[in-house]
Amino acid sequence: VEGQFIGKNLIDKLRELGISGKKVVILNDTVASLLAGMSAFPERQYSSFIGLILGTGMNASYIERNSEIRNSDVSSLNQDGYQIINIEAGNFGKGQRGEIDLEFNRKTLEPDQYTYEKMFSGAYLGGIAGEVVKFALRDGIFSEGFSKAFSDTLILESKDIDDYLYFPPRCASMSGLLKAMDNEDRIKLYYIFDNLIERAAIFVSVVLSSAVIKSSKAIDPCYPVCITAEGSSFYKMKNFYSRVDRYMQKILGERGIYHYEINRVENAILCGAAMAGLVG
Repeated sequence: VEGQFIGKNLIDKLRELGISGKKVVILNDTVASLLAGMSAFPERQYSSFIGLILGTGMNASYIERNSEIRNSDVSSLNQDGYQIINIEAGNFGKGQRGEIDLEFNRKTLEPDQYTYEKMFSGAYLGGIAGEVVKFALRDGIFSEGFSKAFSDTLILESKDIDDYLYFPPRCASMSGLLKAMDNEDRIKLYYIFDNLIERAAIFVSVVLSSAVIKSSKAIDPCYPVCITAEGSSFYKMKNFYSRVDRYMQKILGERGIYHYEINRVENAILCGAAMAGLVG
């Protein structure tokens, strides 16, 4: 409830029912994905853990030594201890944006917020794809028939991009456009969508690689860093996992030798929340 302490009403109600000794753990979903990795592979030994969410939005978390955190709230803690850091990577402000990114960003509800994830996450990928196609139409890249069929009011969603790349498309919006395309249109649209997925993989690999490096682990090949990736976009975008891995190998390979594994945990957020409840 706005203006009230989070969880207080719940605790008060439980006490009215005779249930005491309970507490509320406030948990970010990205942190939950990290915790899920810690609990899901008891037979493995990892040097550290990273959580990634790529669905509607994008975020990552990693584990940092207290002595490396420049915050007065942590100065009183054991400097040899560790904290899970919620990066809020979707709001990274130094991601390079082009003319089309800036144009699309101006049309969003909060133009100055979360500019990084607006270039590729699930809530925005369809919109940015539509903006790219509109720029391509102005440049005369597509046929006259396709240009007439692609209305300025047509709203693409991320699922439309996935649907088209797993050709032929099955959803009504994309199959309708297909009828207006010639062979060159069909191939050009594929490459536009595919390159947006490729770009998304680069952006995600930058975030994950930075988290691997910042963890100060991943040096020993026998004890890699465990990355728990969660979110529909990560697993539904065509060949996305292999693309991210390829760019991470390139980024990390230029900076040394780092070892990591990207894992999928079923019901990761639920598992991570359960772990937080047990230890919190």
